[in-house]
Formats: sequence, C-alpha cells, structure tokens
Amino acid sequence: MTESAATERRPSPCVTPAGRARLEALRVLAIAMLVAYHAACVWVPHDPSLLARLLLRAAGMGWIGTDLALGLSGFLAFESRARAGSAGRWLVHRALRVLPAYWTFLLSYLYGLPALLAAAGVVPTALSAYRGLNHARQQLPYIGALTTNWLFAAGGRPGAALEPLLTLALGVQLTLLAACVIRERTGQTWALAGGLWFLGILLHVLWLHADPWRSYSLPFTRCDSFLAGLSLAAALREPRVAAQLLRWRGRLLALGSFALAAAALLTHGLVVESPTTVLLGYPAIGLFTGALVLVLAQQREASSLSSRVALLGPHTYGAYLWKLPLLWLITDGLRANGLLHGTGGVLLLITASLLASFWAGSLWYLAIERPLQRLTSRLL
Repeated sequence: MTESAATERRPSPCVTPAGRARLEALRVLAIAMLVAYHAACVWVPHDPSLLARLLLRAAGMGWIGTDLALGLSGFLAFESRARAGSAGRWLVHRALRVLPAYWTFLLSYLYGLPALLAAAGVVPTALSAYRGLNHARQQLPYIGALTTNWLFAAGGRPGAALEPLLTLALGVQLTLLAACVIRERTGQTWALAGGLWFLGILLHVLWLHADPWRSYSLPFTRCDSFLAGLSLAAALREPRVAAQLLRWRGRLLALGSFALAAAALLTHGLVVESPTTVLLGYPAIGLFTGALVLVLAQQREASSLSSRVALLGPHTYGAYLWKLPLLWLITDGLRANGLLHGTGGVLLLITASLLASFWAGSLWYLAIERPLQRLTSRLL
C-alpha cells in the first residue's frame, strides 16, 4: 500500500466527533466577532459613556475572528485535502462550495436589491450600504474573481459594504496555496508552510513604511493563522509529535493566551492600522489560534451549548456575505430614528446586526446554498 493510500484510509487523529461540534461553534463565534467589529467601526459616538467606550474597545478587537476562521480553515483543509487524494478534485469541490453562492450574492447585492429599492422609490446610492455602488460594479471582474485584496493593495476601494470580502479573497487564495503546500510527507508540508510563513513576515517588514492597508492586503501577510492551523494538522499525523502536542495542549493555550494579551496591551487593543500589531499581534494570534483549535478538536464530550451553536455552522457563509450590507442598512435606520446614542446605541446596533446577519445567513443557506450544492453534486 502506498503512503498516500495509507494516509487516506487512516482514521483522522485531528478531530473527535465532539471536537467537530466545538469547531463549528468556533466558526460561528468568529463570524459573530466580525459582525461586532464592523458595528464598532461604523458607530460614531457622541460623548460616549465609559461603558460605551469599553464596549467599543472590546468589539474593536473582533477582527481577530478573521484569524480564527482562517486558522480553522487551515486545520480542516489538511484533513479534507488528504481525504480527497487528488489536489484537483479537492479544488473543484471547494470551488463548487464557495463560488456559485458567492456570485449569486454579488448579483443580488449589486443589481437585484438596488432594483427592488428603486422600484419602491428609494434611491440606492443615498444609503450607506451602497456608497460607491457604481465603482463596485466597475470593479466586478476583480471582486468576482476573488482578487479584491490586490485591488486594495493598489489603493482602490470596491464599495463600503464590499470591503470585508477581502478576507474571503484571502481565504480562497490560501486554499489554493494549501493544495500546493500539502504533501504526503509531513516534513515536506512543514518545510513549505514554514517557508511561506517566513515570507509573510518578511513582507510585513518590507511593507511597514507603506499604507497599513497594503500590509494587510497582500496575500501572504495574513497567512499566519492559516498556516498555523495547517501545520498543526500535519503535526498530528506524526505519532510522536502528536503525543507531545496533546500532552502540552493546555500549556500551549495558556502561552498563546498570554502572548495575545501582551500583544493587545502593547498595541493598545490590537489596532488594525498599527504597524506594531502587524509585527506583534499577528504571530501571537497565530499561536493562540493554533492552540485553541488543538484543544477544541480533541474534546471528548460536546456541551449542549456548543452542539446548539454548531447548528448555525453551515449558515455562517451566508451570514458572512450579508453581514456588512445589513449592518449599514441597520445603521441608517437607527440613526434616522435617533437611536444611536450611548451604551444603548452600541448594544442595539451590535445585537440587531448579529440577529440580522445570522437570520439572513440561514435564509441564504436554505434558499441558495443548499439547492446549489445539490445541483452541482448531480452535475458531477
């Protein structure tokens, strides 16, 4: 039996059944953190109270949800890639999972919803959710091809409510890299992943003098957490290394938590635009993410709470796609009614955005994603 065949048939040491439920719950938490972060970004306070400032500071660190999602994707990518056997088969499966629903979202958001608003007598470009609508339509080839991050690096903006699709672009490009990085021999995977990781850090240093968004936008500069998750999954394939990691997983999580707390303190709350966050925050987040995924994946029992939250896991993609357009629409509505004031305004905006995002995500999954998945599976 070849090594690749043995790898495909070997039971996965990475994720227990209970651990899978906890990882799905982590995916839901990551999207919720991103919603809270964007709510903190769009809320403009007027003489906020101390509690409101604390809430905004806490929500402002929610962009870590991006790294949690990327780390989790890297961890699970290794397993799904190993099971698929062929890199081409794996990439086709991932493309059919992501692209049809993504393109449907773009057409719905950029053309379908504006047409409905216009029919109702509302000018779409008068809404915050459609700032830069015409420019976004002009940049549709870049956005549709998931190269939005290169558009950012060039200084362009695809429209306010489409900016976070940069993360989706990064996720897809890192998935393509994973197909090249993952090898039958674990040592080769580590070497290639380590090389990409070093290249990412090097690019951080070289680009620090530029606009912070450029440092954030390059495809390699947010790969820390993704490669941490991927390397961790590869390590768990080696019995001796896996035994050591599992023995030390609690201490690794403590170390990652300490590193993340220290980075947050030194960067004044992991401010995205800070070059210090680039140098100190991203590696600390990668360590924390890898350790957290390791601890959760090896859980033997799933709590009732994590099992219930995990039910929303399949709906997170739709929630991610629609979160910012809905957030801008909610912000306009609350501001027009004078409800964006003080602590209550912060809580109301975050709560309403969370409920709307996951409600839309559930509808999107049931009405669009699941039918598209069934259709593509029949075609194959």
